[in-house]
Amino acid sequence: MSDKRLQDASVRKESPKSVHCHIDKIGKRKQLGGTIGIPMKKARMEEMSQIKKKEQLDVQSVRGFGGWELSLRQKINKVEKFQAGKKETDSQQTQDGNIGKKLNHKQKAKVEQVQLTAESEPPSKSEVYGIGELVWGKLRGFPWWPAKITSYLEFRKDMPAPDQRWIKWYGDSKHSLVPIQCLQPFYKFQECFSASIFNHNTSYALAIHNVLEVAAQRAGKLFQGPGNEDSGIESPPNCAAGDAAGDPRKKSKLAVSERMLSQCQEMIGWASDDFAPQGPSSIMPGEEDKIPKIPPKVDENSKVRQCNLPREERALQFEEVRNKKKTLKDFCIACGSGTVVVEHPLFEGGLCEDCKVEFLETAYLYDDDGYQSYCSVCSEGLQVVLCGSQGCSRCVCTECLDLTGGQGTAQKALQQDDWLCPVCCPMTSQGLLQCRLDWNERMRDIFNKDTETDFPSFPTFSPISVKDRKPIRVLSLFDGIATGRLVLRELGLQVGSYYAAEVNEDAIAVSSIRHQGSITHVGDVRTITSKQLEEWGPFDLLIGGSPCNDLSVANPGRKGVFDMTGTGVLFFDFYRILSILTSSTESSSKPFFWMFENVVSMGHKDKMAISRFLQCNPVIVDAKDVSPAHRGRYFWGNLPGMNRSCLTREDSSLRLQDCLEPHCNREAQFTKIRTITTRSNSIRQGKDEVLPVKMDGRSDGLWSTELERLFGFPEHYTDVANMGKHARHKLLGQAWSVPVAKHLLAPLKDFYTCSNQG
Repeated sequence: MSDKRLQDASVRKESPKSVHCHIDKIGKRKQLGGTIGIPMKKARMEEMSQIKKKEQLDVQSVRGFGGWELSLRQKINKVEKFQAGKKETDSQQTQDGNIGKKLNHKQKAKVEQVQLTAESEPPSKSEVYGIGELVWGKLRGFPWWPAKITSYLEFRKDMPAPDQRWIKWYGDSKHSLVPIQCLQPFYKFQECFSASIFNHNTSYALAIHNVLEVAAQRAGKLFQGPGNEDSGIESPPNCAAGDAAGDPRKKSKLAVSERMLSQCQEMIGWASDDFAPQGPSSIMPGEEDKIPKIPPKVDENSKVRQCNLPREERALQFEEVRNKKKTLKDFCIACGSGTVVVEHPLFEGGLCEDCKVEFLETAYLYDDDGYQSYCSVCSEGLQVVLCGSQGCSRCVCTECLDLTGGQGTAQKALQQDDWLCPVCCPMTSQGLLQCRLDWNERMRDIFNKDTETDFPSFPTFSPISVKDRKPIRVLSLFDGIATGRLVLRELGLQVGSYYAAEVNEDAIAVSSIRHQGSITHVGDVRTITSKQLEEWGPFDLLIGGSPCNDLSVANPGRKGVFDMTGTGVLFFDFYRILSILTSSTESSSKPFFWMFENVVSMGHKDKMAISRFLQCNPVIVDAKDVSPAHRGRYFWGNLPGMNRSCLTREDSSLRLQDCLEPHCNREAQFTKIRTITTRSNSIRQGKDEVLPVKMDGRSDGLWSTELERLFGFPEHYTDVANMGKHARHKLLGQAWSVPVAKHLLAPLKDFYTCSNQG
């Protein structure tokens, strides 16, 4: 063989890809580029074998490999919900690690801290996500959001599983436990960052700015602005120059936003360029960032007490009750603390201050399956067993079942075909977990009499004689579809004037048409001045309920009542107008009434803040007492008799069947349904998310006219301006329950002119 042939063969051995082979139609192998010797064939066979193995490994990392169950987002098994009657084989499958497999209708595994999505790709093995690392996190309904990996020790939480991470979100500093499948390294900035959301969501823009500041600090970069005008980043919509005119608070906010924006534009360009010139490694955490920031221990002599004692302490408390050494009243049955401030409203035993707060926040918090998000006993729970009684939404965690009933009680409950919670079956032996016979009254009292702060009583007014009564003059803030106006009409109250602050065009169309122009719309509540109130007034009644999205604990991204970038802060516009109207009527002997409404499942701090400003504690009224749907709401105000119990009329529709369209063979599958929100899937019921109606043997949702009856509105009340069913559903989901509003406003009939109706 010539030197040239030897050299060519050597090159081909080192670079086997230079030899191209293919199979022709009749299966004969053709070789391009010369003859291949025996050593060359062996090298080629070894290479093909290695490529095949690599392809097999690559396929395993692709979604869909190994069956549909492995292609789904893997659910973490930290928190699980079970329906009684689960088979043992299902339990074994879960224990074997097949937690991503779809469960049957009697078992539902879910995570309370985070709702997973099937949109993110699993990370590679090299992406460990250590403490201090910057990442992108994903929750259902939210875009990829910047966060930082934190230690569970920083906020005294349970140690995460190997495939989970505790993260702290930028923007609101809240924590979540998420699986690593819902995380992406922060250096994948171009893939996860959304310029359109940045331009229209102030919270997202603030979070991006904060995380990029941290990244720039780690990389030693200094950004002072101004940014690149061609970056595609615009000013957030609420920072327009026109909005700041005449308002120092808005001017200050605008200036801060402009400075932040100019700096953020340059930082976004740097991140989009893969953090050049140092690269992604420059934003990794340093040694100090990897050390957990453990908060100091609470002094035993301090009045500040840490709840959630060790589980052994709680178990010891129940053991002493069995040994007759103490009673359930002597400690908090939720955490085991010996400091009791109130009795548990559902079960025999007490609650400490911290557990009382948790109970108030979670008692009316429901998941998409219609069941409570947390245990009815301890307001927590890693695994909860769902009650099998139709219409009951309560659940009890396996830990509480074993502690109160003995080891193995939870397993027995899982094996029952229809396990009933102690509330539904109080006479059945549940060990130490005994339901109170008067739990209905106690549930009402713990919310209505939640008087952590004692406020002075409001002045009371005596009823006005018939001859001296006048038509009522009303100012309605966040008016919606004019539920207040409708209720006053149905009560027979004559309305002298009705001013409404509302910005939703669909809602304005409904109220204008249905009340035939008797409503004066005044636009955005934030633009109302004291001079305008003086011109429109005087008023006899102020009503309103600000948006609840940023107050409800069901929203993981809620901003609370004090965040200027959220909707919760709109409460202060109600308070501002209330203060103006109250001061103008102090010298008058005529009564002035007001009422403010919001969601029950709000954070305790937000609730106490609202109560502090309004100088009263709220009452809770649930529409389930006067209608076929649950709808618990807080009401603050000085209306007479707000604490009285709801009484139903003989013609009240208390069953879902009463609201369905007659003569259409429509059959209700439930007596009462869970809270209807603006989300279209809120109409689905139960753990299986079934539709509430069957028509001709097929499942069906509620028609728009049936939804209107459910809320107490007249038929076709929202059927205006060719409005679609989804728009009508959204308007109704934001509205008050008409029977509840009638219950609260009915005492006004003793003060103002009434017609012969009502």
